[in-house]
Amino acid sequence: MKNKDYIHRVPLFNDLSNEGKEYLKSLLHHKAFNKGDLIFSPNSQDELIIVVLGQMKVYKLNKESL
Repeated sequence: MKNKDYIHRVPLFNDLSNEGKEYLKSLLHHKAFNKGDLIFSPNSQDELIIVVLGQMKVYKLNKESL
């Protein structure tokens, strides 16, 4: 799939105008990850992550689980 052509597949963006979708595409950065890679942590910058292909597990650790 061509980079950034997946915006139309994300239901969150369905109500955006074509101009809005084009603007959003200009803000996106495509990244590929391997199984087991750390994608974000509590110290990461705030960002929206869209999983196009595959899946992602999210864990929240607390003091009792360490």
